[in-house]
Amino acid sequence: MPIQKENMIIDPQRNMRMDYGQAIIHLAWDWDGSAGEGSLVFGMVELFPKESMPPSETEAIHKELDRRGDHSVSLQRFQVPADEAIKWYEACRRGEALELNPKGKNPRGFKLAPLSEEPVWPNLTTLIDSDFQTVPFLADWHRCPRLHHLIPIQDEFINSLWMWIMCCGTSDRMSADVTRP
Repeated sequence: MPIQKENMIIDPQRNMRMDYGQAIIHLAWDWDGSAGEGSLVFGMVELFPKESMPPSETEAIHKELDRRGDHSVSLQRFQVPADEAIKWYEACRRGEALELNPKGKNPRGFKLAPLSEEPVWPNLTTLIDSDFQTVPFLADWHRCPRLHHLIPIQDEFINSLWMWIMCCGTSDRMSADVTRP
């Protein structure tokens, strides 16, 4: 029986919702108290197979960036069902990043830079051994993870945050142990 190549289109995410039960969403955000808004600095979704247990959620770590307390950076790890994590990531792809676990309140939206993606959705990429030195935030146990990246395409967004820190923040308040769970 001949193989019909036109029917060989594969959706790499077809079984994603069936294969994964839990997820961890790692977030870092800048909070501008004077404007009353947050900007997403970093986000990563880690999906865990149904048969494995993800790491526990963490409390937020907040570090003030100036003496007045107008700016702070926060880090937190959230444990959520895989479906919720996928929906959150898909919302980020549309330019909408919402706060997680707002404790009974309506979630606030984070400012989000315009994004490009690598590779084109719904495709995923994997790593070769030499990539493990260049891909940040991978644990030692990761082997051949499937990845999709959302990359800011406007440098002004992040540059404005760093320029503010350099002008108004103080370096002695910037130290934080981000490796701590």
